[in-house]
Amino acid sequence: RQTKNLYWPLAMQLLSMSSASNAHPGAITFVQRFGSAMNLNVHFHTLFTDGLYMADDTGGIKFYQLPAPTQAEIMQVTERIAIKVKRWLSKRLEDLSSSDLPSDKEPLLAACYAASIRNYSAIGERAGQPLMRVFSEPTSEFDTYREEKSVEGFNLHASTSISADDRDGLERLLRYMGRPPISEERLSQAADGRIVIRLKKYWSDGTSHLIMTPLDFLGRLTSLIPPPRKNMIRYHGIFAPNSALRAQIVPKQETSEGQAATEGAKSPGQGKRWAQLLARVFGVDVLSCPRCESRMTIISFITESQAIKDILASLQMATAPPEVAPARRVQQQEEFSWGS
Repeated sequence: RQTKNLYWPLAMQLLSMSSASNAHPGAITFVQRFGSAMNLNVHFHTLFTDGLYMADDTGGIKFYQLPAPTQAEIMQVTERIAIKVKRWLSKRLEDLSSSDLPSDKEPLLAACYAASIRNYSAIGERAGQPLMRVFSEPTSEFDTYREEKSVEGFNLHASTSISADDRDGLERLLRYMGRPPISEERLSQAADGRIVIRLKKYWSDGTSHLIMTPLDFLGRLTSLIPPPRKNMIRYHGIFAPNSALRAQIVPKQETSEGQAATEGAKSPGQGKRWAQLLARVFGVDVLSCPRCESRMTIISFITESQAIKDILASLQMATAPPEVAPARRVQQQEEFSWGS
């Protein structure tokens, strides 16, 4: 709906060809909870179609491309987002009783959230104090877009587009939108055991690194964990799972029976997807034999525990899970009440 409102002045001619109910935008949203400093910063990366799908009387569907939005239209949408989000939050806070507030249910988690947003220490001896920083010379390359184009703290970027035939560019964009919170290359450990985070870009005051204790680092990671049963990838419009027209635009994966068997699938395409995902994410081809490098096939699925133990024992592998190591710091038991 927001997409149609954004392009409405530009799409009147198209909509005059059919009713507005036959105009279908599409979008995919990645909910990201992190900033470049592993701080809690909830924002959305959304991939929109640059036009509308129009359904005809015969059940067919056709795509009509529209011009890119102007800066004035982007600011108009930003203003609407700011108004609606503030209105929703006000209504939400009015409906919440004091017992429903996160700070009452999970005070330690709420403290981690607040500390992550403000770049403070959440727990330990330095609780409530700013994180230690490393300063370098301030840079003039600081991105001022957020300050210049913000509406009461809300800002909207809409300057990236991918052509229909640029599949590699689309993949790179989606990989960026669904990336993890931080690269291990920007993490290091100081001689005294503290964790150092190197920022991708210097802050306006010249901050280049953040330094925190291992306990603060764990609290920062905790604040990035999504709430339970909340999807971090959302599909809208014609891409939504319940859309009647989705099957007409989503490419079908072609998988032969032989290829599916080679990839270890119970049904065509099932195992193939997992093998490809593991190879793309971790760079490991799980179906390549480590001895002869030929393709492996699944002979059978073993689910009986005793048979699994016998196979592991014959391979001289552990048949029981490792023991849980005790806590290394006794004083941790004194810092937390652990439900007492």
